[in-house]
Amino acid sequence: MKNGLYCSAGYNWFSIGSEGRVSTCNALIYRADSYLGNIIYDDIKLRSDEIGFRCPNQECLQVCDRHWARKKVYKNDVELDYQEIINLEPYSSKKRAVSILFAPTWKCNYSCKYCTLPTKETYPDIPDVCDQFTAEQWIEAFSRFFDTNGIDGGIWHTNGGEPLYYNGIEKLFTFFSQKNFKIALTSNISADVFKKIVMAAPPESFGTINCSLHPTDKNFRWELYKSRVELLKSFNYPVSVNFVGHPDQLMLASMYADWCKSIEVNFALIPMVGTFDGINFPTVEHYPTPLKNIIKKYSNDSLSDVNKFIQGERVG
Repeated sequence: MKNGLYCSAGYNWFSIGSEGRVSTCNALIYRADSYLGNIIYDDIKLRSDEIGFRCPNQECLQVCDRHWARKKVYKNDVELDYQEIINLEPYSSKKRAVSILFAPTWKCNYSCKYCTLPTKETYPDIPDVCDQFTAEQWIEAFSRFFDTNGIDGGIWHTNGGEPLYYNGIEKLFTFFSQKNFKIALTSNISADVFKKIVMAAPPESFGTINCSLHPTDKNFRWELYKSRVELLKSFNYPVSVNFVGHPDQLMLASMYADWCKSIEVNFALIPMVGTFDGINFPTVEHYPTPLKNIIKKYSNDSLSDVNKFIQGERVG
């Protein structure tokens, strides 16, 4: 056993893009050597060894990859560290449960300046296709994938792009609900949520609906966003507000957090580190004190998360 970080990506955790390519995890979707095949065209047989994939990056920093795949660290054939899946409830009473991150489209009606959606310019290896498959084609492909591998449920995460603008997304919600999957949706909810969600699958089919809040985008409409969060809540859907902590909109966080508290909806601020508009914030501590205080007030879960790995070792 070679030293380093191993995980269950490619066994019970995958990332699937709108072109159909199945990658072992979300961090490796731009690496050609991480593809298991194309779910539309190929009969993909998954690995039989659960934690046998040695991470080529030897790091795990993305929330989805860190929380939905098991991790082990080996040195000289000795297991030094183990991380369990963050929430095992959706896997209970199932013989072969998986967690899938699926982007039915890379298109979005927003144009947030901090967005990292893949484009042909930024990632030349990305196929120059989008939305070429119908919901019926996806359902057929997923059905074949499940039958081939004996998959009987788990979690189906869907984002994008903006998934609610994919034509037929409601058919996929219905399909995965019937296949014993908990649906985890991330959306800016600017589309018709009654038609796309409420009429498609019941509240108990959803593990969470993360309503992404982008107040500085030119297409953002506060009254529409507000009404749709409250509509979903009124139907007992598990909604939460995900506020993107870009420096340009951090000072607005308190206002939206207060509104969430008033309607008893969870508010989560995801802090951004890196270079923005020429200003570098390598860590939260590098932010000016007023912005840093906001981040620390509303980002306790992400700041206290100790499930990150760098150079094969746990950090945090």
